[in-house]
Formats: sequence, C-alpha cells, structure tokens
Amino acid sequence: MVNDYGLSYVSGSQVLRDLLGDQSAAWDPSIDKRRETLDLERQVDLAVLQRFSNSHEGVFDTWSLPWLARSEVESIWIESDFESRVRKCIVSYLERGMEISYDESKAILLAKDKKSREVMQQNWNFDLFSDRSPFNLIIDASQLIPEVSIPAARRGAHMLYRAALYGLDQLRTGQVHTELDSRDDPEGISALIVMVRP
Repeated sequence: MVNDYGLSYVSGSQVLRDLLGDQSAAWDPSIDKRRETLDLERQVDLAVLQRFSNSHEGVFDTWSLPWLARSEVESIWIESDFESRVRKCIVSYLERGMEISYDESKAILLAKDKKSREVMQQNWNFDLFSDRSPFNLIIDASQLIPEVSIPAARRGAHMLYRAALYGLDQLRTGQVHTELDSRDDPEGISALIVMVRP
C-alpha cells in the first residue's frame, strides 16, 4: 500500500528503535527485550501520535494510535487466531535466517500479548484485545497462512492487502456490501471482512 499509493510509513517498532538510538535497518527480536518501562512505551506512543499529527496521510503500523487519535484516522484491526499468529511468528524468524520451534513461538506471543495488554491498560486505560470501538474495518487473516513457509506468508500478505483495499473502498464510498457471490469474488476476498463501519 505504501509503495502502490506513494504513502509515508511509520511503525511503532521504528520509532522505538529511534528512541533507543538503534541504527539497525529492520526489526530484530532483541529490540523487544529492550522495552523495559512504561515510560518508554508511552514515549513511543506519543512520538507516533506526533508524527501522525504532522502528516496529512500515511500508513501507521502501531497498536495504540487508533485509541489515541480516534476519529481522525481510518483504523484497521487485523484479527488473527492464535495458531495463525504462531505460524506467522515462526515465519518472521525464518525471514531473518533464524529458526524457532512451535513452543518457542507460542511462548514469545504469550509473553508479548501479556506485556502489550498490561502496557496499554496502564498507560492509556484501554484493553487491546477486547475494545474494537476505534476501528472502521476489521479483517480476519486467520486462514491466510495455512502452513509455516515464507511463500505461504507472502501469499497470505497479498490476500490481506487485497482485502484491505476492498474494505477501504467500502469505507470511501460508504457502500457496505455483504459477502460477494463466488463468481464476483473467486478468491474469497470479501469473506475476510468481519466489519466495516463508515
């Protein structure tokens, strides 16, 4: 989306790296281990919010912004069941030349979810995993990575992108469609849309 539409891109991970003085070009698992204080998490969220306030458009890849910016932004929540997230986590490590087991991936996600939920509740008083009120669009990506492989993850990411465009088009036009007939939607893109709220 960033490349196709010439949009700027801001990620919470990049802002975190900037605040930590980390010069690496991409996220690395060791970065998450340096997220030690509520104050640092708050600084990241406020820095993302400031970048958002200074931008007219862009893609902001961060958990907290929909709650902090509220009505000023089109917010997409990408739902994914735990098993699919475990597969995606393993693939994320494979893409960096590292292998982890199913159990290691599961432990990483459980720890990350616990920490993220606590941080958001303590810093901003919302529940990351139950409050969907800020979102205009919810997409279920649970079935998009059916196996642990980089090609499967890339196919899934392409399908997710197409679903996001489909949902955003509904937001833009204000015309919310139910699931399309298979003749009009042979890949089942529309079935991935859980909710559209213009």
